[in-house]
Amino acid sequence: MYCGFRICKNWLRRNALWCKYSGNVVSFLGTFYLFSKTIYSGRLSATMNSHGVSSRLIYLLLASLNIVPEMQRRVKVVGQAQEARGLHTTGSIFSRFRAFVPLIGPVILSSLISAQERGMALELKGLGIIDVKATSLVESRDTKLDQSIRYGLWLFLISTAVISFLLRING
Repeated sequence: MYCGFRICKNWLRRNALWCKYSGNVVSFLGTFYLFSKTIYSGRLSATMNSHGVSSRLIYLLLASLNIVPEMQRRVKVVGQAQEARGLHTTGSIFSRFRAFVPLIGPVILSSLISAQERGMALELKGLGIIDVKATSLVESRDTKLDQSIRYGLWLFLISTAVISFLLRING
């Protein structure tokens, strides 16, 4: 009876950890998805540029935001091309897995080629030039509402950090 209780206790502990970690992953992915769908990248880059953020950092952020939709488009195009060649992508889970293996190779290769092309395009656009102010076609307006929301969020961040610190000290 004791051994069975220990197995049940370990099972509960593993499932609790799994729920915790999967909740963290789901909340991160949900936040990333919501951010990428609601933020206009041109205005974000213009605002960051007006606040003095490096052009390289802005490009890194925007490239990471655009990578998920770009990969989805690539998978769709390569999947359609593979289906046109006679690869069956429907059916049981095993047949879909067999179709996934020839699909992933061209997707990865095209992503690597695209990354190399973007790097060359950045060099041509002069991203590596020092002491030159970057310009943007999109205008960034900072309204009073934007400023008040920003100050409110800074206040919330600082108060959350202080409360968290005090709770860790006292308890």
